[in-house]
Amino acid sequence: MRKLTVDSIEFRRIMHNLHIEELDISSKRQQRLLEFINSGQQITAGALKEIYQNG
Repeated sequence: MRKLTVDSIEFRRIMHNLHIEELDISSKRQQRLLEFINSGQQITAGALKEIYQNG
C-alpha cells in the first residue's frame, strides 16, 4: 500500500467521512492517524478510537 499524505485523495475521503459522522480531529491527531496508517499495522476500530481519544 502506498503511503498516504494529508493531501492524498484517500485521506481526504477519510476526513470527509469523519466530518459526516460529526467527528472533527485536530491537525496533530490527523498526523498521528497518518503515521498509524502508514506504519503497516492492522487498522481496527479500537486502534482508531484510541488515536481519536488520546491523540
